[in-house]
Amino acid sequence: MPLWTRQAFQTRLRNIPWARLAALLLAMAALVTGALAWVLAIGAAQTDPVLLAAVAIAPGEPIAAAQLTLVQAPRFRPAALKGIADPALVVGQYARVQLSPNQLVTPDLVQPAPLSRHIFVNGALPAEQLQATVYELPRTALSTITAQDRVNLLVLIDETRGRDPAFSIGTVDTPGRGARVVRVLRDLNVLAVNERIAFLEVSPTQSFYLWSLQNSGVAIVGELSATEGAALGPVSLAAMTPEDLGMAPTP
Repeated sequence: MPLWTRQAFQTRLRNIPWARLAALLLAMAALVTGALAWVLAIGAAQTDPVLLAAVAIAPGEPIAAAQLTLVQAPRFRPAALKGIADPALVVGQYARVQLSPNQLVTPDLVQPAPLSRHIFVNGALPAEQLQATVYELPRTALSTITAQDRVNLLVLIDETRGRDPAFSIGTVDTPGRGARVVRVLRDLNVLAVNERIAFLEVSPTQSFYLWSLQNSGVAIVGELSATEGAALGPVSLAAMTPEDLGMAPTP
């Protein structure tokens, strides 16, 4: 004889205090939600000190305490925003690149030796001492570039900035002409390359100009100097080949 008949099962279901059970589950959910919110709030309230540049610092400049400011940042933040907490680790170091005000100071932006004593190793090429200001150009499409090459720099201006008559990247540009590509510097010496960066030799004035362009939000790409003395100004993309941009030919 079965222990449970259909009628008995239905009677049991009717006798379950569903309202109390639902209230209990809702209370448990609220408790879990509250506990999670408390944990997140406690985590958000925890901070660590991080260093920012208080003023613009030029490449190669020794860093003084007055050029830095210490702020509090959330403890749980992306690894790229960890930065440096102790000013003593930065004071007396040298800026590897241009640092802008309020920029997070990270270990890769400073070095213990002056730039004039920084040594690049170019694979099979002999190590060479750096005697000039350096601009670090991401190797976007520059798959064939090597040390001892020379490059031009192109600025890519999008449609929004390109239609703004007040937006200009210098005397070589014509504002208000829409999206365009402008060659702004030419025949820059490549000091060294690695998997991600081409290190270009630039003057302090050129370095400040490129830093200003980066801060304006435009993209900067390299062009191999196939022709010495290429004209500065707007570039016709139709006249460019993949080899001009340092791209390996498709087999």
